[in-house]
Amino acid sequence: MYRKYFFIAVFLFTVVISCRKSIETVQSPPPPVDNSSYLQLSFTGIQPSQEAMYAIVSITKENGDSVITNRKVAVTKLNQQYLTEKIKLEKSSYKISKLVVVKTTDTASYAIPLAQSAKATLVSATLPLPVTVSTAGTTPIAMPYYLLLQQNRPHCLVTLLQILVLKHT
Repeated sequence: MYRKYFFIAVFLFTVVISCRKSIETVQSPPPPVDNSSYLQLSFTGIQPSQEAMYAIVSITKENGDSVITNRKVAVTKLNQQYLTEKIKLEKSSYKISKLVVVKTTDTASYAIPLAQSAKATLVSATLPLPVTVSTAGTTPIAMPYYLLLQQNRPHCLVTLLQILVLKHT
């Protein structure tokens, strides 16, 4: 009789031991690497504003095909410069065909005029601006003037516009 209970106990013990799952540490896969390229505009010399600002940007390929049309991108202040949010673009050559900095009250504050326009003579560089997004990381392109639009007559504001192409890795 005891022998019967002994075999039942050994059998149950064997079943419990053999059915136990071993604890394995599961390592989560590493986060995916973002090899995308980004375009970011940087402005210095803009008069400080209590209002939030955004930029309206249009970008075309070199052949004139539209890539981005009138995209509204946030402009934030960092130290003494203003930065737009990153604009994701494929690696290629582009032209910025429109760039207007606007206050949240929908009042245009700064703009870069088009080549051949009446105000083109007031600035040293006009739209469209060539931009190359490459694998080289950050590529600054400096432009010394844009128009201040808030006064009765526009005048040149000496400033620096840097177009930064960021490769986020």
